[in-house]
Amino acid sequence: MSKSTGNFLTMQDVARKFGADAARIGLADAGDTNGDSNFEEDVANQAILRLYTLREWCDDVVKNKSELRTGEFNFFDKVFNNEMNVIAKEAIQQYTDTSYKLALKASFYDFNNALSFYRESCSSIKMHHDLVIRFIELQCLLIAVVAPHWAESVWVEILGKPTSIQQATFPEIPETDAALTAARKYISVTASNVNSAESLQLKKKAKGKETSFDPKKPKKLTVFMSESFPQWQQAYIDLLKEMWNPATNSVDDKALNGKIAKMGEMKKAMPFVQGLKRRLQAGEPANAVLERKLAFDEKAVLVDMVDGLKRSANLVEVSIVAVEEGSKKGTDLISGATVENLPPNAEGAVPGAPNFLFANVESS
Repeated sequence: MSKSTGNFLTMQDVARKFGADAARIGLADAGDTNGDSNFEEDVANQAILRLYTLREWCDDVVKNKSELRTGEFNFFDKVFNNEMNVIAKEAIQQYTDTSYKLALKASFYDFNNALSFYRESCSSIKMHHDLVIRFIELQCLLIAVVAPHWAESVWVEILGKPTSIQQATFPEIPETDAALTAARKYISVTASNVNSAESLQLKKKAKGKETSFDPKKPKKLTVFMSESFPQWQQAYIDLLKEMWNPATNSVDDKALNGKIAKMGEMKKAMPFVQGLKRRLQAGEPANAVLERKLAFDEKAVLVDMVDGLKRSANLVEVSIVAVEEGSKKGTDLISGATVENLPPNAEGAVPGAPNFLFANVESS
């Protein structure tokens, strides 16, 4: 917007056009940097719809809360609860730093993305009562700084709180669980990779190219996972451990490359070592990169993902196969059966990075 061209809105204009809360969201989204900040009308318009839709959902779910699930948390309940803690801590810190654009991102956009993930994960069962109520309460508290009128209406009219949200404070957020955070990221990346693999086949088929399966016919997905890394990689991990300088966050590339060349596997070793270096230089903890131990049980997470993968990719069947290193066989984690003559790409599975195989099946 530019005053010199008459392209501007007064505060009164903005409030009348978008309402106070949507206008405040638009202003917060404009940013906190030293550069020019522009009020985007699209952001304010979208905020109106988002706030209305979210309030309708809150009202509906609270009215029908007796239909929600109770009892012990399952895996996805724990993941969602932990993700709320992670995002709430981030939002409160950004508010403390007066970084309102980042605070808005965490407290509104990221928080609702977490809910969407949880709702999708629980589409075959009911969501947990305690977590739904906690989400609504936290959402009100976190967004009250930016959208106080919306937060007040949900806090008092839907949740039935006896006092104004303006008398409430940010809650004490429990410590986050690194293993659950890692598992959440793993689920997102794995599901995305599965969808990308299917999309690639659809594009090939659309261009008339040969595909390994017909995405439009009933299909099965086999996920190949491994509990151990290939033995050849360990020698290069040990070498990088020895030569890595944590003080400078770097390594003598010339000396490193010379030693790799002498080990005789330059072609496959260099990309592997370079990948480790990039992760270290990006600030990932050395013990996580070089020890390469997953913070979560990959087998259990994959089994928990089966129902979601079936829905998202419209699959008839999903199998999870744990590959035995150095052999062409593995174990089906769902049935417990031994699987012989695994395809070549099964050998490429490593902890935290499974491989996939789609195949058409006869519909029953």
